[in-house]
Amino acid sequence: MEGRVITLLCLAFVFDFGLSMEFPGLSEPMPMDGDASRCVVPKVELKMLKPGIPTHRSSTSRSRSSTYQQMKFEVVYDESVTNSSMSVSIMNLTRETVDLISRQLQVKQESQDYIFDRPCRTGSYVNYNGTVVNCTCADYVTTCGTATLPEHHLQPCSTCKRDENGTEYDCVPEPGGPAERGVSDVHYVLYVTAIAGGPCQGGVIGFASACYLDPTLNRPIAGFINICPGATTIREDLQVLVQHEIYHALGFSPSLYALFRDQNGDPLTPLGDDGFPTEFNSGGYLQWSDRVARTKTLDWDIRGGQIERNVTIMVTPNLVKEAREYYGCDTIEGVELEDDYGRFPSGSALSHFESRLMPTESMGPALTNGRTFSRFTLAFLEDTGWYKVNYDLADPFTWGRDLGCGFVNKSCKWWMDTQRNRGLSLSPYCENSLELLCDVESNAAFCSNIKHDEPLPDQYQYFDSLPGFNETDISSVGGAFMFDDHCPTIFPLGRLQTNDYRRQTCDKEINECDSDPCNNGATCSDIITGYFCTCTAEYAGRHCDYGKTVCSTSNQCAKNEVCKDGLCSCGHGRIRTEEGCQIPRRFDMWFQITEVNGSLAIYPDTFKSSDEIIRGELEYAIFHRLSRWEIFVDSVFSVEIKSFNGSLGVEIDIVLDAGSTPDDVMIYDLMTDSYLFAAEDLSSGYTSYTVNVSSIVVQDIDECSNSSLNECSPFARCTNTVGGYNCVCLSGYVDATGSSGRLCADINECISQPCFNGGTCRNFKDRFTCECAPGYEGQNCETMLESCITEDRCSTINHEFCSISGLCTCKQGYRRGNGICQAIGIYKGSLRFISLNGSPLFYTSALADSLRDGFQQLAQQLRGTLLSAIPDILDVSFTSFRAGSIIAEFDLFVVDGTAKVAITTAVMEGLGDGTLIAGQDIVGVDPNSMIIEDQNECISAELNDCSLVAACTNEPGTFSCACPLEYTDISPTGAGPGRVCEKDQVEKTDSMITIVIISIVIGVIFVLFVALLFLFICCQISANKSKKTDTRQIHNDHYRYKYPLSLDRPQYRNHRGPIGTVSNAVYGFDEPPSQHFDQGHDLEFGRHRLGYPSRPRLALSYPVQYHLPLEYPGHHRSALVYPDRHPFAVKYPNRFRLAPEYSANQGRLALEYPLSNPVARAYPDHHRNEFILR
Repeated sequence: MEGRVITLLCLAFVFDFGLSMEFPGLSEPMPMDGDASRCVVPKVELKMLKPGIPTHRSSTSRSRSSTYQQMKFEVVYDESVTNSSMSVSIMNLTRETVDLISRQLQVKQESQDYIFDRPCRTGSYVNYNGTVVNCTCADYVTTCGTATLPEHHLQPCSTCKRDENGTEYDCVPEPGGPAERGVSDVHYVLYVTAIAGGPCQGGVIGFASACYLDPTLNRPIAGFINICPGATTIREDLQVLVQHEIYHALGFSPSLYALFRDQNGDPLTPLGDDGFPTEFNSGGYLQWSDRVARTKTLDWDIRGGQIERNVTIMVTPNLVKEAREYYGCDTIEGVELEDDYGRFPSGSALSHFESRLMPTESMGPALTNGRTFSRFTLAFLEDTGWYKVNYDLADPFTWGRDLGCGFVNKSCKWWMDTQRNRGLSLSPYCENSLELLCDVESNAAFCSNIKHDEPLPDQYQYFDSLPGFNETDISSVGGAFMFDDHCPTIFPLGRLQTNDYRRQTCDKEINECDSDPCNNGATCSDIITGYFCTCTAEYAGRHCDYGKTVCSTSNQCAKNEVCKDGLCSCGHGRIRTEEGCQIPRRFDMWFQITEVNGSLAIYPDTFKSSDEIIRGELEYAIFHRLSRWEIFVDSVFSVEIKSFNGSLGVEIDIVLDAGSTPDDVMIYDLMTDSYLFAAEDLSSGYTSYTVNVSSIVVQDIDECSNSSLNECSPFARCTNTVGGYNCVCLSGYVDATGSSGRLCADINECISQPCFNGGTCRNFKDRFTCECAPGYEGQNCETMLESCITEDRCSTINHEFCSISGLCTCKQGYRRGNGICQAIGIYKGSLRFISLNGSPLFYTSALADSLRDGFQQLAQQLRGTLLSAIPDILDVSFTSFRAGSIIAEFDLFVVDGTAKVAITTAVMEGLGDGTLIAGQDIVGVDPNSMIIEDQNECISAELNDCSLVAACTNEPGTFSCACPLEYTDISPTGAGPGRVCEKDQVEKTDSMITIVIISIVIGVIFVLFVALLFLFICCQISANKSKKTDTRQIHNDHYRYKYPLSLDRPQYRNHRGPIGTVSNAVYGFDEPPSQHFDQGHDLEFGRHRLGYPSRPRLALSYPVQYHLPLEYPGHHRSALVYPDRHPFAVKYPNRFRLAPEYSANQGRLALEYPLSNPVARAYPDHHRNEFILR
């Protein structure tokens, strides 16, 4: 017989409450178990190793030991665990739990070397005189529950031939026989998985089973546990779950009850020839005998009477002995097992202790608050006959202790009625719904008695009457929890050891400060779960026992310390522990205070005179609350109020020890959960602070955003984690010291000397460049340049030219690679550089000249920075620096054809937040100042290699050339179009003929024009002579010769024929100054006075049309005009005065005449002719 398929129970539960009941001070529904998570029943093939099949690798078998050995485990983690986000927690807790169980249990067998059989395609193993006949392996893998067994744990496969009848022969085992396989020197092989799906549905958080049995004592020798992904994130819960499942895989399972042995090793249940009992019970399990478990009938008091109730009790000797001593009842026949209420027939029934009697025992059906695997659990395992246990390693357990036979054998109604009639406490039961109480273990608790939505089954109705409930409702009143048979238990409140309302009643408080645990003058503050010390400035550590060293520099301090205020203190946010300066877990919390001692809190009035007092009280109150949840005990290092603000908001820095597990979610849950205590009440001494619970915000502190809180190397990437941070050296840097990113050194690519022919290597982040010696080019200076005297020596097709150094060099826009000049793109860039290695950068005169050492040194340093930060650029060349910190202008060389948007994106990504790292340099830039423009190569022949007659077209990052239509492009292959253009001969001849004809026509037209112009001038001269009038000559007593009179009035530039544009007007004065002039009748013209004879009154003669013609040598007649563009006309105002005048601010010309005649012969003395420019 190969094995039996039997049912094995899942053994882990967690409350998933669904009833919506209001709890005092609660806005959230109170949890109930009406829809509690339940276990599935996996069908697992239980195999017993066959007699005669080797089970170890040694040639001699080990004899059965007469003494017990400490249990040895081999733990194998499935990849579902190693790849899980919970892998570290599962593996660490499994290791701790296995270590504990190894000390709790001893095995009455020597450790063995196990190798497990596997499914076969042709049948089972057959033993002939100790010779193993191997089978052909099945196509599927060998499993133990959800675990796939490793190949080296299994018997080998064989390769066989088959005859026409299907009979196999000539079977050859695969390499690696039993001597190289198996598990050595263990008592139990435990496979750990974390498989989702399947049973992990509907609230199931874990399950377990045994898979292989020892053929001698039927003891399980291999099994699995499965932790459902997402089962819990709380370390204590996960630890309880792992230990709970391992106990099931070791024997706490109804699938194994029929295989239990007595203290002599004999079966408690008769076994068949195959080593198994011959019958199954109604539940599908191997039928056990009454020496293991049996049915007991209880007299069960209920509302209105009494019924009989059948339960299953374990009657094994050690359990019975333990129960009689614990409950104080010598007539106890056994320990009751969970009956599962009949709700889930394949759930927790028979695989756990009855929750009504042991609600806080960790082998009950519900996940307990904290680990409580009591003496009952160890007694159960000892009664399997396979183990000897160490009861000293059991967890304390007090629930229901010494309550007598009636408490165990009667219903909870009987207990409450009896206690009520005696005037005694109903504890551990209660009747006032949701009342805050203390349980028997001094934990804060509540009364779980509630009104259900529907009447409870008759056997679970325990109240005949109850204040506040009528006859109809009373049938629906009972305990909230199904597993407790709806008995109204006083149920502990989570992990809280006490609560604010009941701490005086529940706490058995000891003032830990009485023992004076704080050293060196520190202040001790007592809290419910311990104390904390506030150290003086000279000391540090949890007990202030570490004396700080006096220092002047950090070099005088120990590792991870810095010199601060003259003392060596933990640096970069570290805290002092026994192991030295460690990285803590930091969280930030914010909330609003609404009342202080019942009075409205107003800022700043509330804090005016007692800021420090309130600060200290709140810090203590928060420290006190956090540390009262078991998971926070000994984890809270400090609580510090960082600030108050105008709405009485309080910002708090919470620091936890490095090895602690709480996170921001747990802190928030604790601070806001009124199910545990009054969340809105923060009390300290005689002061009560009321908190707006909805305002509470808890978040992880991002240490990476503040360099003082992390110690990552400047050349490392800091990644924030929950409660901490990680450092990883940047690409191009190596953590050579194993400092986890605290010390990162640049990887010097130049160490390998990659530059040839005397080239100089420049190391940058993730790259290097070679500066070649004269005569060499290429990425590694591998190409020797051709010597040349003329361009003919250089390769045009290779875009070379003969440089002034006499070498064939790549033309502008090309760069040598792989021995040829390859096209590159060029963009103009501008960027403001702010700082270098923490020091600000300033422009100086040393940066004005690109040939000076200061310019070249900085250019080289900044070149390396940009090359390191922007991997998409080929090179960068700085052309100038100017003021503004330092604003650099440079050329960016990129792959030919790179679009502007692409290079802009690459540059901005490379600049990031403005901190650039290159080698050991840290450069600060202003990314917003970055300007990238295309280089117009067509503006200068030096920037392109187009033919002189070709059209150059600028393109993003490059240029193109095109020969004119009348030219043929004869550029060499590979040189690119438009580099060599040849003009077609026919087109050239036609063009020359056209040019000659046009030149002749133009010459003829020019000669004709000159002749006509000469003729026109002659005609004009002749006409002017005929139009001269007899005008008296004007004499001046200051000039004997012709006097040039220049009129230069720019303000007349808008008038037709303006005087201001007429130059060199010449008036002749031929006679000597022999005339007498009437001083009152002089004609004034600017600074020059033209005298008039006293007798001849005719001063100026006008043509008939009253125009004023002025003759100018070499120019045409110019006429004075008015702004309305009419000719100079003689106008007579009302007073008969000729006044064609302009306003002074417009520079008008005024000619005044006193008489009505256009030509006056006599003038009054007070009227003089005026020719005035105003």
